[in-house]
Amino acid sequence: MDTDSDRMLTTINENNSSDHIVENKRRRKKCHGNRKVQRFRKKCRARGMKLHNIEKKIKQKFVDSRTNQTKSMVNNNDSIDNRPKTIITLKQHVNKESNISNKRKREPVRSLSQISISQPISKKVKKKQNIIRTTIPNSDKVYRVASYLKRLPRLLIQALGRQLDQPLKTKLEHRFIYSRLKLLDLQYCLNIHESLWHSYFDLGCEQQQWPDDFYKIAKTHDPQLCQQFVQEYLTHIQNQLEQCSTNLHLQVLTCPETLNMTLLDQYLKEYICSQQKRFIRKIHHQLKQFKDTIHEKRLHHILFGNNLTSDQKEAIHRIIHIRETELQIRKELLMFEERILSKLLPVTFDRFDPLIGSDFYTPTLDDHHSFNYKLKRSKILQEMKRTCLNIIMESYEVKMKECNRQYQEELKQLEYDISTHQHDVRVLFRTVQAYIKHRTMQMKKDIFEQMNTFHGKLTRHRQRCKKVKETIGVSPEVIFNVNDHSLAMIEHEYLSRNGNYIRPNRTALRSYKERTKIIQQQHEIMVNRTKLQLSQKCHIHAKSIIFKQFSERLLACLMFHYMNPLPFIEHVCAQRDLKTMKSIRRKLKKNQLLLRETDKGGNLYVGHINEFDEKSAEYRKKTGAYEELSSSPIEDILSKVTRLLNDLHVKTKQLSLQQYKKMIPNRLTVELAYMYYNPKTHKNPITLRPIMNTIHAATTGISRFLDQSIRPLFDMHAQPRPIIDGGHLLRQLEQYVHDGHLKPTTLFCTADITNLYTMLPQDESLDILEEFLREHNYEQIQGISIGVIRQLAHLVLKETAFVDGNKFYRQIIGGAMGSPFTLTLANIFMWKWEKNAICSALESHEIYGRYIDDIFFTFNGPKPKIQRIIEKANEFHPNIKLEANIGSCVSVLDLLIENRNGVLFTSLYHKPAAEPCVVPFISDHARHVFSNIIKASLLRAVRYSSTLDIFEKERRTIRLMLLYNGYPSRYIDKNFRKFFTISISQISMIPFMNNEDQFLTMKRKLLAQPSVKERQTQDRIDKATTEKDINYNNIEERKTNITIVSKQSKPNKHTHTIFLHYTHEKRLSNLKRDIHKIYSELFQGTPAMKMRLIVGHRNHRNIGNELHLCTSAPPHLKG
Repeated sequence: MDTDSDRMLTTINENNSSDHIVENKRRRKKCHGNRKVQRFRKKCRARGMKLHNIEKKIKQKFVDSRTNQTKSMVNNNDSIDNRPKTIITLKQHVNKESNISNKRKREPVRSLSQISISQPISKKVKKKQNIIRTTIPNSDKVYRVASYLKRLPRLLIQALGRQLDQPLKTKLEHRFIYSRLKLLDLQYCLNIHESLWHSYFDLGCEQQQWPDDFYKIAKTHDPQLCQQFVQEYLTHIQNQLEQCSTNLHLQVLTCPETLNMTLLDQYLKEYICSQQKRFIRKIHHQLKQFKDTIHEKRLHHILFGNNLTSDQKEAIHRIIHIRETELQIRKELLMFEERILSKLLPVTFDRFDPLIGSDFYTPTLDDHHSFNYKLKRSKILQEMKRTCLNIIMESYEVKMKECNRQYQEELKQLEYDISTHQHDVRVLFRTVQAYIKHRTMQMKKDIFEQMNTFHGKLTRHRQRCKKVKETIGVSPEVIFNVNDHSLAMIEHEYLSRNGNYIRPNRTALRSYKERTKIIQQQHEIMVNRTKLQLSQKCHIHAKSIIFKQFSERLLACLMFHYMNPLPFIEHVCAQRDLKTMKSIRRKLKKNQLLLRETDKGGNLYVGHINEFDEKSAEYRKKTGAYEELSSSPIEDILSKVTRLLNDLHVKTKQLSLQQYKKMIPNRLTVELAYMYYNPKTHKNPITLRPIMNTIHAATTGISRFLDQSIRPLFDMHAQPRPIIDGGHLLRQLEQYVHDGHLKPTTLFCTADITNLYTMLPQDESLDILEEFLREHNYEQIQGISIGVIRQLAHLVLKETAFVDGNKFYRQIIGGAMGSPFTLTLANIFMWKWEKNAICSALESHEIYGRYIDDIFFTFNGPKPKIQRIIEKANEFHPNIKLEANIGSCVSVLDLLIENRNGVLFTSLYHKPAAEPCVVPFISDHARHVFSNIIKASLLRAVRYSSTLDIFEKERRTIRLMLLYNGYPSRYIDKNFRKFFTISISQISMIPFMNNEDQFLTMKRKLLAQPSVKERQTQDRIDKATTEKDINYNNIEERKTNITIVSKQSKPNKHTHTIFLHYTHEKRLSNLKRDIHKIYSELFQGTPAMKMRLIVGHRNHRNIGNELHLCTSAPPHLKG
């Protein structure tokens, strides 16, 4: 009765709507132009294109396509722009009612005058209705035209021409290749469909069960009739395949003479395989879904076929209901995370923006104050929104933890109930668990499928919504300190990916010849490296035939991977990124803008070149550490360095040949150092941090040699020991607490040294360096006397010259911030200062440590006494000044330390200037880089968190940081579970820990392991110890007998290792595996199998290098 009334109401509404259309027929409809053209013009304007270029593109895209479309209606069906609408028809196994339900509802009835005979094609319906699911075949279509075939044919022809390495010039060739490609794509999809339905048929006949969807479409509940339906459908697909093959054979007759048919079909089939990967994944997913449905029905039959009581059945339904509730909360959380990924937060977050007016005060301020106000406003709003996101995520997790607790209680109760009523308890309870687990997995899969659709909707909505782009989001963004930067929105988003982003698949856009050249270069390097290593270590002759076979197979492997075409969508993305990068570079150069990475922030900063010039001049004037030169000093510095090294090596024989080669500069590559500045956006006003690039400087070889020789000695003998990292300090604090020195009144003090590098007195630093070496009984270092060491260090300090802009400068105080030896010299200078200025005033049991220019120590005494110690330290040397912070809660490096009434609490410290920037997930880095980022973040959080609650808060912060940078939720969950392994509940929907003792056990285990920096420091000390065996027997004479160990006695773990490298790209992910396969197959049974092959990779240039983030020295500065 209800359905009849609904039909009557629907009919009435349709009649009313049709009558309304007839009444308004006489009204003249206003013409708003072509809406499609208007939208296209709007997109072009947003990208910053000029008006005449926009009109030219509109003419090419729309006017030409209309003319081609009219020609295609007159000419044959093989035209490029004539795309197939309906390919396959299916026999009518579904009655008219099911067909009517698939049509668009409430379509108004048109009169005869409104029907046009010249336009038989109906109005275009939504794209969603064209999607056909192969698990439930539609009566009209089972083939969907691939997305790459819906693009502009011109782009397809360009990609195919690049693949064929043959110019396709004539329109006849274009038409033939395009029509051939469509038919081969149809044949490919039909073959996949046929194999899918064969699998359906075999599984259904074997199990004698079919999913409910098949029974529904076959209009029967009889398995035999359903089987007959599937068999008839398979016959129908085979008929269509035969028809397609016939069309392909007939089309060969019309092939142009300039095309090779065999080679063309081969390349077209390879191209189709590369484009239809997503389709293959979809087919595999549907087959797996079919198997899961059959398995679920079998489990249901086994479970409820047993003699379960009504209470047990109700308990199973309650457990499933709890699971459904938990999954519904999980779905809401995933939708919330998808909004963060799509940068489209809920509407309620937009209410934060009016709290702090954006333009209320700015007109009355100058540009400098206006920018600082806007920057502070955006920072406050971002922090507010990020805090709210953390709170919302915590509320979802609390609900899911409660559901998980109820689920475990109900499951235990059901197990107890089954054990009291049934005999075979284990088998039945395992069946219950398997059924519940299977139902949960099916619900999870449905939710993730819905999330994919939801993500697409959010992305499309954000592209259309102008208001969303104007609001302040939570993801890190580029900072513009200019009024009119003329960058479009797509370019703004490109720069917001931070400086680590690498454009994906960039060599795929190169021509065939350019890619061949790249392949030949990499092939030559790999083969020569393999020949050299195996001929020296395995005594295989270099002209052996096995190397020829290896070379041929390696070349074929590289050709296959580099020439394999990209999927069309990835190709378009690569082209868009390249075009955006070139546009940004052009606009930065035109407007005289500089791109720099912010200090301690990680995001990018765009400012005018005059701003950097003014602030750099102000910095030089403030420090007084630099003097301006009238001309380039590169020739003078180079001659001094060369003369000194030649004298020490040739005349006095105080340098060995190997040491001389390490330090001597190469005249062909030497350059003058240059200074660049990173802005400190967290300071008001914004200041600059100077960094000197000395990679190709004349003194870099000497500086690197001195650093490698002296730093291990400082690490070995420095007392008090310097702080290596936060974990190293945390272990000292725990030992401090264990010894009973932490009292409720214990205070912590941190101090920062102002401008340490530029305030070092040069001559005094060299005196202290000599004092340090003699105090620890070093008369020689690697056979070089202390006097020669001082000469080399003096040359490095005194001959520090650089270029800044178009002017030349020399540093007269301190050392270059960027030179390797400067850090070691600063540590040795501070070794004497801290020993006399602070350590003498502290008790022996107190902790004192320093990390470069950051000082930390504990103190059991009144605060005024600490202040007097700091004042005395500031008076000890005129160049060393401290800015101290004293209290029971302080931050040191990335560690936050708090004394709560004699109990130590520690956590991870986030600096206010730091932005949640990591490598974006869409960057073209190797896949292990992203998992290592997650692992390192969790490892640091576990080690630094003193309680489980502190860690859970940090875990949510890490999750949000990953979401800000585009990491999918499923990928985050997968790596979280991999990190925690057995420490978390395996039945929970989200990876979390709920056992405090288990967490503390994990923390103690991980904290005991040395960090990367600690291992590097220990390796330097071990290397220095093995190189120099110090004899301490003659302590009275203060002499040391040093025995230099020969190189052959040094342990080298890479002695039996071959390293091969290639430049990484996303599409080359399987190249490493194929090279290992070729090596193992060809060198099987030879001595080469004793060698370990490691195939590493290099990265392409990132945003910072591509956009000249650190401008290289001008060419005229080269020697």
